[in-house]
This record gives sequence, C-alpha cells and structure tokens, in this order.
Amino acid sequence: MSDRLLPAAIAPCDVLVIAPHPDDAEIFCGGTLLRLRDAGKRIGILDLTRGEAGSRGTADERDLEAAEASRRLELAWRANLGLPDTAIEDIVPLRRLIAACIRRSRASILFGPDASDYHPDHVAAAQLVAAAWFLAGVGGAPIKETPHRPHRYLRYLGNLPIDAQLLIDITPVWERKVEVVRAFVSQLDLPGRSGSHFLQGTDILGRMSARAVHFGLLGGVRYAEPFRADRPYLLDPIGLD
Repeated sequence: MSDRLLPAAIAPCDVLVIAPHPDDAEIFCGGTLLRLRDAGKRIGILDLTRGEAGSRGTADERDLEAAEASRRLELAWRANLGLPDTAIEDIVPLRRLIAACIRRSRASILFGPDASDYHPDHVAAAQLVAAAWFLAGVGGAPIKETPHRPHRYLRYLGNLPIDAQLLIDITPVWERKVEVVRAFVSQLDLPGRSGSHFLQGTDILGRMSARAVHFGLLGGVRYAEPFRADRPYLLDPIGLD
C-alpha cells in the first residue's frame, strides 16, 4: 500500500478537504468552501472511499453525484483513493500516502473530519488525517513529494456534538450549499425510497439545517459551520470590532 500511486488529479491548490465518503465535505463544510471559492481560492477534495457500502446508492451513482457536486462547488479538482468503505484503518502506509497527497496539493488550509463520530470510518479518517498532516511537514519521513504542511488544519463536525473552537458564518451562501448537497440524490429522503441512514428519523438536509441553525445561534448569525483547530490561532485585535 505504501507504493500505491497518488491520484493523477491532485494538483496545487489553496484549500484541501479530505473526506471519508463522497458528500461528507459538502455536508459538513460546504458553506465554508463556497465562501472560500467566492474569495478566489482554488479548492481540491480528496475522498477516501466511494461510499459503496452505504444503505443508499451504488458506487457508480455516487461517483456521478460527486462530479455534479464538484461542478456546483467549482472545484479545481476532486480525487478518490478508493479505500474500502466501512474498513478505513489508521495504518502507517495510509498515513504516508495521504501525507504525500497533502504535499502534492501544497494547500495552505486543510480540512479533515473530527474524531467525535459514530461512524468508524470517520474516526479512523480523523486519526489518519491528523497523522498525515504532521508527517507531511517532516523532512526525513519516507514520503514522496517535497515536504509541505498546511498552515491551517481545521476539523469539521461529524455526527456527534463537539465544542466548536471556530464558527464560520455561511448565511450568505446557505441556499447554494443546499443546492450543492442536493447533487447527492441517492442520499436524500425521497417518497418511496428504501434504505435508511443509521440516524433514524432524520434526513441529510434536516440534520444539516439543524446543525447550521444551532451553531448560527451560538455565533449570532442565521447559519454557521463549526470547526475545531489543531492549536489556538492568533487574531489581530483590530479585527475584533
């Protein structure tokens, strides 16, 4: 696995998002990505699996949905490592592979999942990304590509509550975020559809809206996305007014 080739699509960008499954990046930080894109940032998404083990949608369907979501987000690129869904493991060869992907991206901002989650893939992916982020900047590590560690590393909310360290106001792009997530048609609750999410009685759009409103209330805005950081960040006091 350590000799596994890096996806050819990976190219230099400003922002890199690493997600366990297609749709995770859009659901958990899609609003922030839209705001960054509006600011002229080049964004790449690296999905770790194709989501083939989910209760809804085939891998091929989800590939097409991810491509449409990428178009709506105006991504610079999107790649998929093709790891086995529901079987992501935090192992050294994968840490090095993802570190090589981070190095090639040259991104200054990295988004990855938080470990506070029911889904074992999200927990393992959080550990993988944290280790890979560190290794990406270690000069002597046996990893391809020139060493590079993103200056900012933020972890997005999963399926369990977290104490957010940072809130991003996504009110200006909320409707656009909803349209991006609607690209994942196979994952939406539609009349007559079989298969259910493990969080019974809820749907993707409903959960997403509830989270955004909750954290928006905490931040004094209508909708917000929550994140945790690798370390405290310094703020310019002039920007506090």
